[in-house]
Amino acid sequence: MNISIEQIRDDFDKYYSNRKKAFEKVDELVKDISEHGLKTPITIHKIGNNFYEVVEGVHRLRALKQLGWKEVPCEIVTYGPQLGPHPTETNR
Repeated sequence: MNISIEQIRDDFDKYYSNRKKAFEKVDELVKDISEHGLKTPITIHKIGNNFYEVVEGVHRLRALKQLGWKEVPCEIVTYGPQLGPHPTETNR
């Protein structure tokens, strides 16, 4: 499913203290996506009315923003108490 890039929050600055390394990764992905296209959709979950948060693929999303994409291929997942913790909660 394609989702408007404006509807996706990435919290990039919140999770990456080594910004230089994170931005280098984004630059590599910009080049790769330009040459080969996006191979793996961004994984997101719904956080409100028509808004989503990235679960996996924050670097890819930043690269797509730099490339000027308006819509992003996404896989939408659901999290909750019965489904287990959000992946970012297990990586902290």
